[in-house]
Amino acid sequence: MAEDCPYGDREPSYCPNIYPRECYDENTRNRCCATCARHMTSTKENCEYGDKASWCSNIKSFDCYVSGETCCDKCEQLCDGPEECPCGDHLSYCIQFERRECYDSKKARDCCEHCGRLKKGPEGCEFGDRERYCSKSECSDPNRWEGCCETCADEIAAGSTPDGLTCPAEGDLVYWCSKISSRDCYYSYYQDNCCGTCKQYESAIQGCEFGDKVSWCPSYAKTEADCMRPEIADLCCASCHAINTGAGSTIERPCEDMASWCPDIFPGQCYDPNTETTCCETCKSVKKGSTDCAYGDYYTWCKPQYCNTDGEKCCVTCP
Repeated sequence: MAEDCPYGDREPSYCPNIYPRECYDENTRNRCCATCARHMTSTKENCEYGDKASWCSNIKSFDCYVSGETCCDKCEQLCDGPEECPCGDHLSYCIQFERRECYDSKKARDCCEHCGRLKKGPEGCEFGDRERYCSKSECSDPNRWEGCCETCADEIAAGSTPDGLTCPAEGDLVYWCSKISSRDCYYSYYQDNCCGTCKQYESAIQGCEFGDKVSWCPSYAKTEADCMRPEIADLCCASCHAINTGAGSTIERPCEDMASWCPDIFPGQCYDPNTETTCCETCKSVKKGSTDCAYGDYYTWCKPQYCNTDGEKCCVTCP
């Protein structure tokens, strides 16, 4: 028994019925010293007895930006994000915002989690085109580049990349290269900025160094007859190469990895048909059944707090 509570609760008939949060009141702690000692579940300052209100059990993570002190225990469970976005979005309707709206600094701050997931492009074009309507036909005009930075990526790269640019010893020039697919490397913009990643993707198949050039090849390039069509042979060069060099005329082909980086991929990357073809052996080894969740979560960042918005893609974390 504590020194200031040598004889236990001063009101033994009343104290066993109090809620832990009532112990924050100094008078209650004095009257129910033994009970409050049992209710103390944390050494965290100002959160020794858990949440300070009964409604805390019903709050959402974004409520913690306002009620974090009152709901200290619940918010500690909900808020495990990075320092700049510990409790996710500040607003409940951020998912309604389009990617380009994240260029607005206030929306980016209020919707830090939503915008963080949409931030995929290079510096200056993190959220894709700034303008709603961009056309490739307008990209010859440099005045359109800032507003249509994603649509005009090739033109921007061709107009701003120094001749003779080489890949530095440390590899990629920008941080987002891990998010690109092998077929992106056919574009000079990605080759120049993601030279290290593209070098890993590169295969020895001439004219098909980065695999199939489109994502739909598994559905259209299934037989040798399919691959006799010039447009299929070109766009689905990796799939057709596997068909033409394998035994028989159907899609049944040797299942082997065609790139050195395959053993290091995250299983969710196998949902990309191009990666699934290139890394056949690795993807086959991690595949579990033929369901929509055969390779587990689609993304490395899946967490329970994302289940409301990304539950379908975080199929293991959000069963």
